[in-house]
Amino acid sequence: MVFIEGFTLKNWKNFKPVEDAFAYSSDGKVITLADGITRDPLRMSVLPNFGNPLHAYQIFKFFRNYPNPSVAKRVADLFCASFLEDIYLRKNTKDAFDNINKKIEEHNKKWLGAHMLKDTDYLEHDFPACVSVGLTEKDGVVSYGFIADCGFGIFNKKGELIFRTKNEGPNSKGSIDEAVKSKYKTGFRFPQGRKIIRSLYRNNPSEKLAYGALTGEKEAMHYVKTGEVELRDNILVAYTDGLEDFVYSSEFAGQIKTGCDLDLIQRLGQQRVRTEGSLVLRR
Repeated sequence: MVFIEGFTLKNWKNFKPVEDAFAYSSDGKVITLADGITRDPLRMSVLPNFGNPLHAYQIFKFFRNYPNPSVAKRVADLFCASFLEDIYLRKNTKDAFDNINKKIEEHNKKWLGAHMLKDTDYLEHDFPACVSVGLTEKDGVVSYGFIADCGFGIFNKKGELIFRTKNEGPNSKGSIDEAVKSKYKTGFRFPQGRKIIRSLYRNNPSEKLAYGALTGEKEAMHYVKTGEVELRDNILVAYTDGLEDFVYSSEFAGQIKTGCDLDLIQRLGQQRVRTEGSLVLRR
């Protein structure tokens, strides 16, 4: 019998609304997670340095001005709900991702207005977007798709890692921040820096440091990775990026080895979650 469970955790310092989503079929054959991409706060062009205690008021202002509810959550929910339905209707996993990306485009037309899809400001009116992972299992083989820094791993019952997806999120191919600082003398904290990163380093196959996100742009599909891997009777763990480090830690491997106590896994994950993260465990 397949047992499947999941949860979302937030770091206590994170006061944004939840922007992750996850879903799975009752038989555990389909699993999906999505991470809504952080929005710009309203009426706040320069972002705080979250590591600097002198920016305490600016950090407070960031969370106070953050859109709530967040349209990023709507897009994450859209992906997960659609994947559960679409995976049965499409030729393969990549086709399902492509169809959902088109649904995100339709959503964004309504949210931004058709004219803004062609002339977005990449700031408060940036494309609502998410990154995600979607899995289906049949006869002990997992067909998977993922984009950016969502992913999954397979462990044996000794807690040993058998397979994992590669993190292909921002800065995974080299430092975008350093490139923007060197070329354009700005950075992500500043509006011009965010415009450059989102317009030139996201969904841009001609830029070697670029990363992918499901924005509704057709170029996003260049960054969707798909494949198949044997699962057999092993344990599968899918996640969003906030729990990636925890999933591949010795603490997590120890929990797999001793029986997958989800309550304890959740308590340990709460200590390790970076900002927000979700996890689905199938055993």
